[in-house]
Amino acid sequence: MLADQPPKQVEPRDRVLTDDKLAAVMNIQGSAWYTMLQFILLTGIRGGEVCNIRWEELDLGRGARNVLRSTMKQGKPHAVPLSNAARKIIKLQLEQNSGGWGPYVFSLGSRGERPFNGRSTGIEGVRRLTETTDRAGHDCRQTSNAFRQRIGIPRGVRLRITEHALLGDGASAYEHHDFRMKTQEAVEKLADGLERIRQAKPAA
Repeated sequence: MLADQPPKQVEPRDRVLTDDKLAAVMNIQGSAWYTMLQFILLTGIRGGEVCNIRWEELDLGRGARNVLRSTMKQGKPHAVPLSNAARKIIKLQLEQNSGGWGPYVFSLGSRGERPFNGRSTGIEGVRRLTETTDRAGHDCRQTSNAFRQRIGIPRGVRLRITEHALLGDGASAYEHHDFRMKTQEAVEKLADGLERIRQAKPAA
């Protein structure tokens, strides 16, 4: 269980947002790109991948994004756990974009028929409001990964969430289930920590 106070801030590194900037990103609203940056912080998924996420990849009942075998370096399918906060973002997209929406979750001007391609315009808005860099998506991914380490999530679990490590073929069903529970707990812990930062530093 996390304490009621935000986690202690560590020394900032390149491409890792300070708590002030992190809170600013978590608080901004008004465009799909802002929402996508928040989704990146919650999941650690690469910005380019978020732009291309399809509805068919998402299992909201299980709380996971199913990464296709063809996109994984190991050539194996992989399920990325989604926190309740990340699922809430997806559900809001579903509610707002119902009725004739295409295969892509995030889109701009094509009603989901094409992947989101408004990052250049969105980045300018983010820079103006939060003073983040022009690589906002990458910065949020780096921040998400660093934040997991900051709040004490074990390395093996962090790697599993970010698709950098998979269990061996000989792992038992129990081991798979146990790891699934650990990764789900980890993404909820991340979401709780980000929410505490957001509330501690509300938008002006």
